[in-house]
Amino acid sequence: MGAQDGNIYLYDVVDGGQYFRKHKEGILRGHKNYVMQIDWSDDSEYLQSVSGDYDLIFCKCCGLLCK
Repeated sequence: MGAQDGNIYLYDVVDGGQYFRKHKEGILRGHKNYVMQIDWSDDSEYLQSVSGDYDLIFCKCCGLLCK
C-alpha cells in the first residue's frame, strides 16, 4: 500500500484473502513525496512506484532491494 508519507507498506494476504498481516520486511522507503501508484511486474519480481513529484522507483522484490 502506498502512503502519503512516501513509504510503501507491505502486507501478506492469508486465509484466501480473508486476512492481511504486515510483511516481515514491512516498509519500502525512498520517495520524498506521497506515493501515487504502485504496480507489480508480470513475474512479480519487481515493484514500480511513482510519487507526487513524479519520482519513479523500481524495487527488486525477491530480496526487497530498491534500485
